Amino acid sequence: MPPLAVRCPVHIGVVLSKPYDKFNDDPSQLYVDSLQVEVPGGRLVERAKNHIHWVITKGDLIDPAKGIQRTVSIIRRITTEGNKAGQIYVVTSFEDNMSRLPTKWTGDGRS
Repeated sequence: MPPLAVRCPVHIGVVLSKPYDKFNDDPSQLYVDSLQVEVPGGRLVERAKNHIHWVITKGDLIDPAKGIQRTVSIIRRITTEGNKAGQIYVVTSFEDNMSRLPTKWTGDGRS
């Protein structure tokens, strides 16, 4: 008999930048992406930094034999003279109420 599925004990997310939304994002997250130009206007794209994208929801079923896997597209643009180092932050939350999950990462463990 196959093992029973178990529920994921936490929400799991990744910290990334996304297009800035002046109605939903904190103004402190706003920056202008100097490496991405909006076409056809030719303007630089406004982005929100430190946005948490929740990928796995607390309670999702996990097959113990296979684990759980999600794919997230992350694009890292670099210049030939720029810093080529990068970091990816994975965050977790035990919060039960989805509407109370943070959307902004502060880096201090209290997002």
